[in-house]
Amino acid sequence: MTQKSNKLFSKPTTTMFVNTLTAKTDSQLPPASFWGPPMISALVLGLAGWGDALLYPTLPLNAAQLGVSLAWVGVLLSINKFIRLGGNYAVALAINRLGYKPMVILGAVLATLTTLSYGLALPIWVWLIARAGWGMAFAALQICVLGYATEEKKMGVHLGVSKAIHASGPMLALILGPLLVAWTNVRITFILFGLITAFAIPLAFKLPYESYQMDQTMSGKFPKPRWLDGLIFATALVDGILIVTLGILLLNQGLAEAAVLSMTALILATKRLGSLMMGPLSGWLADRWKLPHVFLLSMGGLVIGLFLISTGITVLGAIIVFTGNAVHLALSPGVVVSAKRAEKLIALSAMATWRDLGTACGALAGGLLLMQSKSAIIYLGLATLVLVMTLMTYRNNIKP
Repeated sequence: MTQKSNKLFSKPTTTMFVNTLTAKTDSQLPPASFWGPPMISALVLGLAGWGDALLYPTLPLNAAQLGVSLAWVGVLLSINKFIRLGGNYAVALAINRLGYKPMVILGAVLATLTTLSYGLALPIWVWLIARAGWGMAFAALQICVLGYATEEKKMGVHLGVSKAIHASGPMLALILGPLLVAWTNVRITFILFGLITAFAIPLAFKLPYESYQMDQTMSGKFPKPRWLDGLIFATALVDGILIVTLGILLLNQGLAEAAVLSMTALILATKRLGSLMMGPLSGWLADRWKLPHVFLLSMGGLVIGLFLISTGITVLGAIIVFTGNAVHLALSPGVVVSAKRAEKLIALSAMATWRDLGTACGALAGGLLLMQSKSAIIYLGLATLVLVMTLMTYRNNIKP
């Protein structure tokens, strides 16, 4: 490491640790293989997310069985996101010092321990530590997955496919979780999920020896926001608001409660399926055309979907918004890195932070908007916000 590297981690205390984690083994896949670091790290992240995915629908309903009072439910479900607001940049500093592979391994270990802890009915202070630990694990794994994918020549394909692999993990957890809870109980289910997540640890060790140059100059200061950061925040804000308010939008159209519940579940399932399907497709299109073109096209779709919702065409509008956002989520790391390649780790950590902040603010704003009846004005305003941010990003931060 050069003298310009950040001094947050001292070299003497980490040299042996890094050498151990990055040692080559005969079983490792060659970096040139498509099933290389981007896909392996994405599979690790997919396995790591099983416990967190199941916690959202089960904790509010099974808080007593898990040893949590209802007053703590909201805190436990949100603390991991707020931890990442500062944790993303700290993780980038650590990756810059240690490299990708050690951080993937640490993320896999943390994810396994936190998932197992959910099933042990531990004191609330342990829950808080576990959720904060998961927040840091997710930050490390997410940035490493994006870092690996953006090192490849066919960046669009690797970003899209790795996003689909990552999304498949939580989807499987949401399918199998309720079945296991009904067959056993919620605590045993989390312990079983923890054992499944543990397979991510040996998988992380299969990552090849670190060959990327990680020695980037990092000042220790969070970068000033750009229009691209504002666009990422705006799209995450929209996603958070729409998820929370979707049910009430359908209810206001005169549908019965049972029909609203079924329709909402179907649309949200379509959202997750869209991430699986649109990730690889958008990546292929991005490599065939120019990545910024496909990215801007997804933003246009998102604006159109929001406008449709504002006119009362809720179901079609929501599907278009979620589809556009799936493409945006898959390709935005490539746009961010291309816009400022020399500061890759800083750019990726800033992107993750603005996205986390937007999601958290969107969920909070969505809860406040549930009491409002002027949804047309709200969604027309969101469409205008995304359109303005897209135009300013195109003008200042994107080079087609």
